[in-house]
Amino acid sequence: YPRMTHSIPAAVASNSLVSVGMAVLMIVVSRISMKSPVTKHTATSHLYSIFFIDHSVRRGLSHGRRKGVERWVIEKKLNEDRAWLLQTYAALSNDQLFSDLTPSEHDPDNFWSALDHLAHLALIEHNFAAMVRRHIEGHPNPVGLREADDGTPRTMEQIMASVHAMTEEWQREHHGKSFDEVVALGASARAVTLQLLSELTDEQLNERLPGAPWADGTIGGVLAANADHGRMHWKWAKDAGVLEI
Repeated sequence: YPRMTHSIPAAVASNSLVSVGMAVLMIVVSRISMKSPVTKHTATSHLYSIFFIDHSVRRGLSHGRRKGVERWVIEKKLNEDRAWLLQTYAALSNDQLFSDLTPSEHDPDNFWSALDHLAHLALIEHNFAAMVRRHIEGHPNPVGLREADDGTPRTMEQIMASVHAMTEEWQREHHGKSFDEVVALGASARAVTLQLLSELTDEQLNERLPGAPWADGTIGGVLAANADHGRMHWKWAKDAGVLEI
């Protein structure tokens, strides 16, 4: 594990890293076609998938008890999808978990395994929690997609280079860990999300997270997006042929 800062890994604790880490989830859409081959996806190309969770999250977070995002629905969604994802990964063989699956865009000689994809979810979940806390603390640029805190715009090349390096650093740090260790990594990230969920008021859950393009743009919607992110990663692993290994 990296060093922790207020329960957030140091690798994602600074706003600049959070910003570039999440910027790719929107900006990479312009670089990668939805008609990409379904085998050997790059390790970062699948990241754009979370940008498309919009409709499923919007449909599922309000059940008529009150307008807006509901706390119990968020927790139910997170718990059910996490349980499904763990059960799905637990059914894989060691070869399916650890074999090379998708090449990295930071270093094309490095390959991510299916288990690396599962470990990656924890990085993004920590990033989301960090953004929300920054917003609650009054930071004017909690997401920071296109510009730095000082207002300096980032070029796409700068964003992509930074995010490739950041995701690669996380992947290399956790590559080769056992399934149980990666499960624990995700459990740590989910604990941060659930703690944050318990602290937020109903009003805060329905606040817009400035600059957030995910789900319906509310804090609650962004937190719930972690569930869909896991399902989309599994789809990419499956499309890349993990079940044929």
